Amino acid sequence: MIESIIRQGIALGIFIDSHPEFTARYIPGFIRSVLLEGTETVDREVLIDHILNFVKAAITVKEKVC
Repeated sequence: MIESIIRQGIALGIFIDSHPEFTARYIPGFIRSVLLEGTETVDREVLIDHILNFVKAAITVKEKVC
């Protein structure tokens, strides 16, 4: 499902990702890793926002800087 979403984003020009099949595997692993590291003291919403922003920044098309 994650790979499908990434591929749709690529087709729409929203994402740039030369290997969406790899990225689709990284995302659940990344989230698992963060959750296993003891996040009891971190606000859940802050953590979720940070994870989503990190992933989005990694595959979102950047505006051209002139």
